Amino acid sequence: MSRTVKQSLEYFPLDVNYSSDHAVRVLCARNGNIAKFVLIEIWRMMYADKGCYIELVDGITEIMAAECGIDHNTFLAIVEDAKNLELFILVNKDGHQYLTSRGVVKQYET
Repeated sequence: MSRTVKQSLEYFPLDVNYSSDHAVRVLCARNGNIAKFVLIEIWRMMYADKGCYIELVDGITEIMAAECGIDHNTFLAIVEDAKNLELFILVNKDGHQYLTSRGVVKQYET
């Protein structure tokens, strides 16, 4: 019997020094420490769903904000700052939008 192929991962590596990263520190200075939680939750969602990205379908950012326990506008502001700091990458492909991160891409390239 063959084993089914999974797209997601059971766990993901989190560098113990991630909060020392300059971009993470700037993000937290601008948005408060809730930004660390949002980062980790988005990384978790990326790895848990497709393994390396989140497809930004209708309503997904509202769901993600609710799962992080913050209002939608705060969530969007943190994600926008993270994109500007190049912690997250927005990819447009075939009429769809995908959110990934430099760390996730690095894990898949190695």
